Amino acid sequence: MGVGKSPNMIHKLDKATQSRHFPEFNGGKGSHARKSTQSSRESFKSNYDEIDWSYKGKSYIKSGN
Repeated sequence: MGVGKSPNMIHKLDKATQSRHFPEFNGGKGSHARKSTQSSRESFKSNYDEIDWSYKGKSYIKSGN
């Protein structure tokens, strides 16, 4: 073991904690990009102008809220 390297202790955590904090450890999503479908891309494009990018509340859609 190299200098400054500590042993991997992930296996000591319970399964739920492992999955929550280290999803890539058991083949989870990890740092991969989100999947997008043709319909989700079309939906985003068609509603793009409706998004109020300066709004920091619960919903970014301009709906008079």
